[in-house]
Amino acid sequence: MPAISSRALYASTPSGDVVAIDTRTGRELWHVTIPPDPDGKPITSLGDPEADGDLVVVQGIRGEVSYGRPADSFVTALDATTGATKWTSHQPDVISARVSGRLVHCETNGQVRTLDAATGRLSWSWPENTPEKPEAARMDVLPGIILFCRFRRGAALTALDPSTGNELWTLDLDAEHVDHVIADPEIVAVASRTGPDDTSGLTVVDRATGRRLWRRRPKNLHTDLTIRGGQLCVCDRTHIRAYDRVTGTEIWRHPLAAPRSPAFFRAEGGLLLVSMTAEAADGTFRTVIFDHKGRAAHTLRLPAPLTPAAADRGVVFAVAGNLDAEAMALDLATGEFLWKTRVAKDSQLFYANDLVYVWGPTISALDPATGSPV
Repeated sequence: MPAISSRALYASTPSGDVVAIDTRTGRELWHVTIPPDPDGKPITSLGDPEADGDLVVVQGIRGEVSYGRPADSFVTALDATTGATKWTSHQPDVISARVSGRLVHCETNGQVRTLDAATGRLSWSWPENTPEKPEAARMDVLPGIILFCRFRRGAALTALDPSTGNELWTLDLDAEHVDHVIADPEIVAVASRTGPDDTSGLTVVDRATGRRLWRRRPKNLHTDLTIRGGQLCVCDRTHIRAYDRVTGTEIWRHPLAAPRSPAFFRAEGGLLLVSMTAEAADGTFRTVIFDHKGRAAHTLRLPAPLTPAAADRGVVFAVAGNLDAEAMALDLATGEFLWKTRVAKDSQLFYANDLVYVWGPTISALDPATGSPV
């Protein structure tokens, strides 16, 4: 997905191109190509850009991957206004890079490496020594905290101070893999799985201390989690469930129309939209809007699953269908579609600057009130 600021949208291609597009007019502002290295190794992969202030950051690979490691893994910072290269930092096994204020946090195979955003110099790394062999890991950068999972001999979740890299706490999750991490100012919730049958785990910890508050082992927990108010909402093999996010008490449950159906969540304005991705017995795909007590305020039966992308002021913007895809706006209070418009196959939506952007073979902007091109 592209990155976006108030003035520009930034997108990249796997072959090494980065482009900036004016968010209001669609006019190209600049276009740069990341060059090969001095030995002529071409760009073989370039990740999605990250933008913050006057900086656009991309991570990529030059040369071929050998024995699980790329020939050259790098992070490049570009000037957001001109596209000029500010610095390039060569870091081992970079999987993703997140820019946050004065720092760029890099996820590698088993390590977090944080760079100074002004110079590209290494500010800190955790753990301090680079693993000798690649390790599976995932990094979530949240306001005021970095959550880093390593999957060496079981999954462990570590909270780090983003400024210093100091370890705040570490929790053994008693799991083999972590699928989803979500947090609010008080808690961190982790969806995990382990074993040959992918036994699910839902663990909630105190964000400040890492103390485990509660744990559940739902059957076939799907990875999409959401927090709305005091509720943590999840979907397992048979039900949508809402738990008190601090105590773990089940507040309400609702049976699935199609058992074992993964679901997408979107919370907005005290309401919860749940979109089922498996076909029900009548051949439709259900999208249900719940109030805070778990009552189904509206149920929609659609010919294709709905993928909610963004929400604003009680309206959810979503895509439905694949070959005959449509972008649409759904009013959660009434359960009515405000508008629908045809979009290209595999298009994605995102909302920013009071516009709905459609990202596919081309990029376009829609009026969120009418769905008309701007």
